[in-house]
Amino acid sequence: MTLTIEYPADYPLSVPLIEDEKAIVSRETRRKWLLQLTMFLTHQNGSIMDAVLMWAGNIERHMEGAEDCTICMMTVHSRTYQLPRVRCKQCKKRFHSDCLVSSSNLLFIFV
Repeated sequence: MTLTIEYPADYPLSVPLIEDEKAIVSRETRRKWLLQLTMFLTHQNGSIMDAVLMWAGNIERHMEGAEDCTICMMTVHSRTYQLPRVRCKQCKKRFHSDCLVSSSNLLFIFV
């Protein structure tokens, strides 16, 4: 994930512009985290360093329960930047949906 914080020329009269790219979380969670950062920087007079540490803490807490995809052996998919979400009914492990599609000869295991 990439975080960009841009302060306008008339700061503190205007709100800083905060954007992130390659999000590994849902749209609602991403929006909540960005709103939290905006509120922290604007209304609580927080420093940029504290805001980045808060953002990194949110990511760490989100990633704590994540397990690696057993097909690609990665937690975050290299192209989609998503966590494994598809769960096998037999082995109970999670996989990236793109990994399942790319390894179509293994699909009979997950049926």
